[in-house]
Order: sequence, then structure tokens, then C-alpha cells
Amino acid sequence: MTVTQNNNGEYTGYINTHQSNYFDVQTNFIAHYNRENQTLKLQEKRIVKYDVKNNADICLMNCNLKSYQIDKIVILEGDFISYFNKMICNIGNIYLEKQANKSIDQPNQSSNTVQSNSNQITKKLNSTNQPPPPQENISAKNNIKQNTPIIEDFSFNKTINCSASNVVIEITKTPQTQPGTKISMYHNKELAIANETLGNYPISLYLNMSKVDTTHEIIITTNNKMSNNKINLHIITAKSNYIESFFLSAGNAARVVLKYY
Repeated sequence: MTVTQNNNGEYTGYINTHQSNYFDVQTNFIAHYNRENQTLKLQEKRIVKYDVKNNADICLMNCNLKSYQIDKIVILEGDFISYFNKMICNIGNIYLEKQANKSIDQPNQSSNTVQSNSNQITKKLNSTNQPPPPQENISAKNNIKQNTPIIEDFSFNKTINCSASNVVIEITKTPQTQPGTKISMYHNKELAIANETLGNYPISLYLNMSKVDTTHEIIITTNNKMSNNKINLHIITAKSNYIESFFLSAGNAARVVLKYY
């Protein structure tokens, strides 16, 4: 992995994945580190180099990671979702560690290539075709669980039948999204994402659905008081990418109920 820190606080770089003579791929990425809650959002953008036997398809990852440090080891840990043609390829866990004298939020040089033994990054992926174990959403990890506020006015209210076991709910901005819009999401009456700023990266919530856990209610709220504040809602599975756009302000909310069958 080669990383460059830009003047605007974003990180760009390249990820190299190599496996014997079968697999050699390079992708570029963009990432944003939130110093306040020490979270990193990383998004692979496109394939730069492609050398794969049997013409296998390459998926691009979106990662949501939490940074912490134990002694001299800086750790990035969280989850990822990979896409191919805007559909889900897989969901799993990521664990990265780097031996260093600085934590990730301390200033770096303009660019940094991790290659020496003292700065070696080890990458462990737990990725299977089976649904991953339930995971606590990073953005709500340090928040006390709260019940859904009492809401009577929904700008968007829909029930959707779904046969997929892995589902991602994503909120993205539109040209009509007001600057500084913060999003909270409640999953089955409990706070899952708390006041996350809606910027250039999706706000994501991962759901594991099954015949045991059949109904998932998602309530979406915002702090923005502007009535012309418009956002996108994406419901993504391995076979579909459902998109809705609606207005959302502090005076109302959006509600989506997913029912597994």
C-alpha cells in the first residue's frame, strides 16, 4: 500500500494485491480520516493494473475502520463491503496493524510507502460467502443505546420485501443536500449511527437478515432544519441496487422496513 496525505486532509494512494502467478491487481483509493472519533473511511475507486488468470471479476472495497493504538502498534479494525457493478460481492472484517512511533492522526510526510520491516503492514481478511457475525457499527460504538424518538411525520415511508441475507443501507448526498447535514439512523428502535456528517462518502449500515430475524425497521433523521434538504437512500444486495431520493429535515424522518422472505 502506498499512501499520500493531501493538503485538504484526504488521503490517496494505491493498493497492490498479489497472489503467486494467478492474481496481480493494483487499485487506487481515496480516504478520509476523522480525527474527532478516529475513524477512517476508505474507498477503492478504480482498477489501475489488472493481471488475473481465468478473467475473474475484480470487486472494489469500501472500508469503515476504527483507529487505536496498543503500545507501539497502531491498529485499524473494522468492516468492509466489496462491490462489482454496484452490486455486493462480499462483506467481511479487516484488521490492519503497523508498528510505528506515531498514531495515525499525527502529521506524516507528504507521502509514505509501507515497505520496510519496521513499518510492515499485515492485512487479515475474514471474508466468506456466509453472512458475517453481527457487528457493532463503528460510528455508534461509543454512544449509549437510545430508543427511536417519537416521530409522526415521515417524508418517506416504505416497506420492502427482501430475499437477500446481506443488505447494506447507504445514505448519499445529492446536489440539494445542505452543507453540514448530519444523519442518525435507528435500527429496530436502537441508535446505530449517531450524527454522522453526510459528505463525499456514503453513510452505511450493514444488516444480516434471516428467517429468524425477519423484520428490520430503519429510521433516518437529520439535524438540518431546511425543508429543501434532499438525500439519496440506497438499498444494496448481491443482486440489486434500489435507490430512492427524498427530502429530509429536522421536522420529519424517513422510515424503511425490510422484511425477509
